[in-house]
Amino acid sequence: MKPEKEKSQNHISEKEILNWLKTLNENNTLPNLQFENTQEAYELYKNYKASKLNLTFKEKEVLKLIVKKQTTRDIAEKLVLAIKTVDNIKRNLRLKTNTKNTKELIMYAFANNIL
Repeated sequence: MKPEKEKSQNHISEKEILNWLKTLNENNTLPNLQFENTQEAYELYKNYKASKLNLTFKEKEVLKLIVKKQTTRDIAEKLVLAIKTVDNIKRNLRLKTNTKNTKELIMYAFANNIL
């Protein structure tokens, strides 16, 4: 058996982080878990919310550009994709987020700190 590495006082285990995120997601309360800074906690939460949606890399890229108010044509050109492909990605994003249109998708992305 390998000896266990000593944990520093500031080290937070993966299990503690997952429990913290689960509690936060279920009842919007913060359990008593200390992070070195609020940016660390924010990034963990943002990544957790995005992972719950199972967004692909392309979906995240398209969503970032949608939030920047890029048109479908602009997104297609920027990412070197067909317009139809961008339309399909936008449709998939709306399905995954249960939103009806681009405006709701943008609001969802901000409200849930996905980007």
